[in-house]
Amino acid sequence: MKRSLMVAVAMALVAGPAIADESTYDTVVRKYGEAYAIADICPSLEINAGRMAIYLVGLGIELDEAFKSRVLEQVAVAKTTLGDTNRYKVCTLGHMLYGESGTNAPGLLKVE
Repeated sequence: MKRSLMVAVAMALVAGPAIADESTYDTVVRKYGEAYAIADICPSLEINAGRMAIYLVGLGIELDEAFKSRVLEQVAVAKTTLGDTNRYKVCTLGHMLYGESGTNAPGLLKVE
C-alpha cells in the first residue's frame, strides 16, 4: 500500500499536474460524490483522503469551494439513486468500484 502510494505521488510529481478538461472534471466530481455517499451508507468503508488528493494533483484539479459544492451535489444524487438498496449491497458495490482494486477509481475507499 505504502509503495503504491509513493509510486503514485512520484508519478504525479514527475508528470506534473495536467489541466483537467470539463469531462474529466465532471467524472471526478461524480466518482467522488458516489464514493462519499457509499462511505456514508456503509459502516465498514471510509474515504481515503490521501488517495483522493493524489488523484486531484495528478489531474490538475483544484480542491476549491466550487469543487466541494459540486461533489456535495453528487453525494445527494448518489444517495437518491441508491435509495433503499440493502446496506450489504452498497458495501459490496463500494468495494467493487472504489476499493483497493476497484474498477472505477481504485483506493478512493478503504476498509475502516
